[in-house]
Amino acid sequence: NSSSWIIDCIDSNSIAEKKEVNKEVFSLSQRFPADRGPAMKTIGLSGKSGTGKSYNAMELCGRMNIDAMIDDGLLISENRILEGVSAKKQTTKIGAVKTALFMDDAHREKVVRAIERAAPQSLLILGTSDDMIYQIARRLGLPFPLKIIQIEDITTLDDRIKARRLRAESGTHVIPAPTFQVKR
Repeated sequence: NSSSWIIDCIDSNSIAEKKEVNKEVFSLSQRFPADRGPAMKTIGLSGKSGTGKSYNAMELCGRMNIDAMIDDGLLISENRILEGVSAKKQTTKIGAVKTALFMDDAHREKVVRAIERAAPQSLLILGTSDDMIYQIARRLGLPFPLKIIQIEDITTLDDRIKARRLRAESGTHVIPAPTFQVKR
């Protein structure tokens, strides 16, 4: 079954949920049909807020030959913001979460169209949990990740402590794009 890898990614024995996943796989195959070239590969990067996901994402993309990433409401490729609204610029936590999850339909559609135009072969989706990564993929109509990497697997405890301290002390958030791109 072409969707069996997705079933393995979902921690559930519910037949109803598996049927729902199969429906989702079918709808994704319609949006990104195989005859348009190789299917897009998605990978997730999961970790708690302030543990250095955004900071480490560009290096991870380079090491894994990943073309683009979704990070906190932004589509980023080759160090450029292609589309989106930064959740890191929102003034409330609820606003940031809604932005990161593409809850605003206009925002979501702009990013979906930008993904279609850019046509990346691979995409890294950053999230604070595996579930968040799946929600982002679902909202954007993307294939579910083949693999989700935990931030703990690519950083040391010391790295994560430093990242959390920097976030707490300065309140700064890293956006993996040049500063002039972020300010526009």
